[in-house]
Amino acid sequence: RLEKAEGTSDFYSGWEGRNDAYTEALRNLVLITARKSLSSKPLLIEGDILLKGNPIFSVGAGRHYCMIEGYVNITEVITYD
Repeated sequence: RLEKAEGTSDFYSGWEGRNDAYTEALRNLVLITARKSLSSKPLLIEGDILLKGNPIFSVGAGRHYCMIEGYVNITEVITYD
């Protein structure tokens, strides 16, 4: 299922902030997908991410923003049990 996610980071961190925003966007993409298929918070999720198009970066209100669109294939879930 195609999902959208966004990540942010502080602008004062320079170009590294873009990488932080991108990493947070990927994390949020996995979390959005996991919430729809899992009932409890897992310890570890393994799988694949396929992005559709390129990440979209922007700057506003002193923050870097990164928007991505993609598919997540969860192959293994390790729970706290």
